Amino acid sequence: MAMDFPSNPTNGQTYTPPSGSPTYTWNGYAWTTGGTAGPPAGVDYVDVAGDTMTGFLTLSADPVAPLHAATKQYVDARALPAGGLTGEALVKNAANVPQWAAPADGGNYS
Repeated sequence: MAMDFPSNPTNGQTYTPPSGSPTYTWNGYAWTTGGTAGPPAGVDYVDVAGDTMTGFLTLSADPVAPLHAATKQYVDARALPAGGLTGEALVKNAANVPQWAAPADGGNYS
C-alpha cells in the first residue's frame, strides 16, 4: 500500500494513511509519528536547495553518468601523471600515452 503524503506540508500538519494508523505529523523536516518536535539531537538534514556538509560522504559505486559524483579512488585511478615543467602541457605521444611536452601550438600553459 502506497502512502500519499501531502507535497507541500505545513509545520504541524497531520496525515493519516488509509489503514488508519499511525498518524504522521510534519515537523518541518520530515513526516514523523513522534509529534511536532524538530529533528533528533545530533541529526541534521542536507537542504536539497544547497547546503554545506562538514562530514564525509561515502559513495556507493563508481559514476556511470556524466553528473554522478566520483570517489577519490576513482579519480586517482584515472588521473594523468603529475609533473611537467613550466610552459609544458600534458599531451599524448604517437603511442597515445600521456606525457609532458611543449604545447603543439607553441603556447605557454604556465
